[in-house]
Amino acid sequence: MGLFHVNPLFQPSDGGLRVLIIGNSGSGKSTLANLIAAQAWCQVTSMDSIYWEHQASLRKRGQADAIAMACDKAAASNWVFEGVFGWLADCVAPRATALVWLDLPWEDCRAGLLARGPQSGEDAKEFAGLVNWAEAYWTRGSGSSQAGHARIYAAFAGAKVICRTRSQVGTLLERVSCGCQPGR
Repeated sequence: MGLFHVNPLFQPSDGGLRVLIIGNSGSGKSTLANLIAAQAWCQVTSMDSIYWEHQASLRKRGQADAIAMACDKAAASNWVFEGVFGWLADCVAPRATALVWLDLPWEDCRAGLLARGPQSGEDAKEFAGLVNWAEAYWTRGSGSSQAGHARIYAAFAGAKVICRTRSQVGTLLERVSCGCQPGR
C-alpha cells in the first residue's frame, strides 16, 4: 500500500483508501479500478454487481436492497468502487477518500464497449441495448448521466480528478502505477 502514501490523490486522511470511479459505460472504469485495487491490495466493487441481482439473467435488484449493499460495502476501510449508476455513487461518495470521473467522448466509450463485447451472459440484443443506453449518457436526465456525474464531481469535497480523453486516462494509469501525482 506504500504507493498510495506517496500519491496525494490516493493518500487518505484516516489511513483507509476508498476510491470512487464514475463514468459512462466503456470509459475504462473497470480497468482503472482493477489497477488501483491491485496496487493497494483492496477489493473492487462494481456497481453492476450490486445493481443486477443475477448478472447472467440481467434481473435488477430492488433499489432498497441495492442501497443497503452499497452502504455495507462502503463501510469497509479500503475499497475501490466503480460504475455508472449515480444513485449508487451517491451512497458511497460520503465515505470515499478520492473520486475519479472518466468523462470521455462517446466515440471512445463506444470503442471501449465494442472492444470488450457482451459480458455476463448478454446476448447480441442485450448488448445492443447497452450500447444504445450508453450513447444516451449526455441526454439522459438521471444520476447515471453526464449531468448526474458532473453533480457528483462538483459536490465531492475530497481529492478528485477528471479525465476527458483516453490519453489522460492512460497518463493516470501510468501515474497510479508508478506512484506519481495524478494531474488535476
